[in-house]
Amino acid sequence: MTSIFQTVQSLDLEAPIDLFRIWDTGIPSTYFTNISGVVFAGISYQPIPCKFEWLNLTSEGAVPGSSLVASDVKGILGGLVEAYGGLLGAKLEATQTWRLFLDGQPGQDATQFRGPVKLRINQRTWEPMNQIEFQCVSGFDLERLTLPNRAYLKRCQWLLGDENCRAPGHISYDLAGNPTSDPTQRACGKDLASCRRYHGHVRHFGGFVGIQRYN
Repeated sequence: MTSIFQTVQSLDLEAPIDLFRIWDTGIPSTYFTNISGVVFAGISYQPIPCKFEWLNLTSEGAVPGSSLVASDVKGILGGLVEAYGGLLGAKLEATQTWRLFLDGQPGQDATQFRGPVKLRINQRTWEPMNQIEFQCVSGFDLERLTLPNRAYLKRCQWLLGDENCRAPGHISYDLAGNPTSDPTQRACGKDLASCRRYHGHVRHFGGFVGIQRYN
């Protein structure tokens, strides 16, 4: 049986396959990869052209930030962004494997992979030609906890219109802050400006406005 270590050291090494999962509490798991027809460990990954900056541990054991750029022509990730508050704070898990370990291959083996690297989406920007860029940080960097189960985050963590947010239903803006009558485009940028648009003030804001580390 071929192991991942033998594969990495092979002279005829193929390019690795990057596997991604985005999810969080209340956000359905979305699995995707840069290559079509990928099934690994019984999970089918949707093909979405994307580029991910892989990380290495520093000498202090800390994981630096990273970015994922996806060409979302089919609108799979864009739909998640619009439906779940921009996906800010959502979990991103990145794993690497090789084609010979995929389901249906002669060397099929779900135990042969590198990672996973576990991150949180800290910022999202739209690029030309339906590209979305997610800036990610490690969970430890994003959630520096000094009180039990309390994360100090600059971005609002509430869902638009939930019992905490209480945004009025007759007011709607898209992610760019423009008024919209399309309910599918209704979204919140998770920042103070968006909060003011919906409320006229910032009394209902599920973040910590004094934190300036994450821009």
